[in-house]
Amino acid sequence: MGKLGQVAIDWTRIAANASRNRLDTEQALRDARAQIRRDIRRWQQQCDADDPNEGAGNEVGGEVLDRLEQQLAEIPARLERLQKSGLQKISRSDPDSRFLRERGGFTLGYTATLAVSEDHLIVGQCVTQETNDNGLLLPMLDLVEQQCGEKVQQASADSGFFSVDNLQALEERNIDGYVPDSNLARWLNRGGTLRTRASDPAHRRMRGKLLAAGCTRNAKRSWNQ
Repeated sequence: MGKLGQVAIDWTRIAANASRNRLDTEQALRDARAQIRRDIRRWQQQCDADDPNEGAGNEVGGEVLDRLEQQLAEIPARLERLQKSGLQKISRSDPDSRFLRERGGFTLGYTATLAVSEDHLIVGQCVTQETNDNGLLLPMLDLVEQQCGEKVQQASADSGFFSVDNLQALEERNIDGYVPDSNLARWLNRGGTLRTRASDPAHRRMRGKLLAAGCTRNAKRSWNQ
């Protein structure tokens, strides 16, 4: 159907079908447990004081107590889930979703990552809870090679996937990578001055390659104008 060629990797955030306001925190769960216990005691006192001949009232009180007891019984499991997650807060309606940074703030949802071949075919995809995109670069390349049965020769990704470890791993795997750091990405898009120096050899080599490509592109743009 096509050739693998240069693989381009990018991500987007997918919002969960969950309310940002329905969250579990440790303090909120402890407060809810205390409030439910107070409500249970209040209803028990009210049921004890009711006229025994008022059957309907006792029946309603019993239903309320059953519901409160059920809510109280759910608190330990919700606390355990929160503590195991290692997070300060999780969604009650979608516990697997995460607050993920994107332009303009945070999204409660997931990270969807795609790898596309030179012929614009999707050759790899995954949906994760990852908050840092640089941890997804190498797993996506592994996935592409597994799916396509072919070694990736070239790969490009934006600065969200940058890390020195990633650059070193690309060189070790003989993959011709194009992954700018955030400062270089701003320079390539807007011009200006490169303010951060590259101390790692792999970082310097990546910068040199991308700077050469960027200068060539800028020269062509000026010539066309």
